[in-house]
Amino acid sequence: MRWNLALIGFCMYTIATVTYVAPIGQAGMIVALVGLLFGKDRVRLPLPLIFFGAYYLLGVATSPMAFYQVMVKQEIEDMARVGLIFLVGINVLHDRTRLRFYLFLYLAAFGLYPVRGALFNQFIYNASELGRIAWNQTFENPNDLAAFLLVPMGLSIGVFYTEKHRYVRYAALLGVSLIALIVFMTQSRGAILALGVFGLFVLARAKKRLRMLPVIAVMGLVIALFAPDSVWTRLRNLKTATGSGELKKANDLGSAEQRFEIWKVAVSIWKEKPILGVGLGAYAIEHWRRARSNTETFNPTARGGRDAHSTYLRVLAELGVIGFVFFMGIFVSMYIYASRARKIIMRSDPDGERQIFFAQAAFLGYGVAAIFGSWAHIPFTYMNVAILYCICHVAIQKHRERQAVGARPRFS
Repeated sequence: MRWNLALIGFCMYTIATVTYVAPIGQAGMIVALVGLLFGKDRVRLPLPLIFFGAYYLLGVATSPMAFYQVMVKQEIEDMARVGLIFLVGINVLHDRTRLRFYLFLYLAAFGLYPVRGALFNQFIYNASELGRIAWNQTFENPNDLAAFLLVPMGLSIGVFYTEKHRYVRYAALLGVSLIALIVFMTQSRGAILALGVFGLFVLARAKKRLRMLPVIAVMGLVIALFAPDSVWTRLRNLKTATGSGELKKANDLGSAEQRFEIWKVAVSIWKEKPILGVGLGAYAIEHWRRARSNTETFNPTARGGRDAHSTYLRVLAELGVIGFVFFMGIFVSMYIYASRARKIIMRSDPDGERQIFFAQAAFLGYGVAAIFGSWAHIPFTYMNVAILYCICHVAIQKHRERQAVGARPRFS
């Protein structure tokens, strides 16, 4: 494998962000940027990165019009860092051997820390969040933990079907089963819905459905054996409350009812400034102002400097319809590119096509979970896009190399 500074720095950042074993994230990104700017490889600017740049520049351009300059300025700085992470990820993983190494690193980091840590908290330390499994730092919220594990689950399924070494395949299958169990044990309704969408997408689009049976059987067995009764009780209560139209019957400490009220506030903020929004990073203070000044419209449970609890509603509220189009362009263009890559390599590289397929399905599931959580400004969102883009890029590159070899004249 061809090592360089950019890859070393990006690996340092990934380890710090996923595991929190050492505060080397900022140092890793500095190393990665130096390696990228002064390295021999040309800097790539694919369409998802261009859409992100347009989204960010709109936030910068509209910042002088925002009322809350301190918060907007801080968010613009934070998003600049996220953008640099996105840039490095897309450019450093375009090599086949680097990508394979990074995928193992990425999955190992998730397996040894958030996955292991959450299971230890639940079954050994009895340190759960009101009965819901969680870990710490970014993963201390059960909803976030479940959502951030969706893409690693898809990548693990891809490893199970593409790797030849049996112990690697066993490890991948174990990882998929444990992640599915954790998603259920977080009792995150959004993530469970996303997991269902993932499964339906796979069963509907996969040509060889029988090959999915081993994974589905193991996942179902692990969930049935270890998921606590509280998971099924929470889901039954939500079904009853949804059917009756009374969210109070969900018996979830007011979580569903409160989320609905928060969404109502977010929609009202967007309607006031539908084109350009209230400013990047200004949502929380605007939510506080709007919920407090409209006590007759909104339930008291929605008061405070809340988050929108929806990626899409927050983007609409902060940067309006224009920003929403740029933001969605990141993911729609990535989805289209993945579909195009699968079509190109379907016959020449069925294993590579299968890997893209499962990553794409997990990517779709993450998008569904984003309805219920705000992750527009979280590095994992863009690291996932970078990984999927590079998987597609490497697969297409491999396909073209095979075509070039096949087209060469042969002499006896």
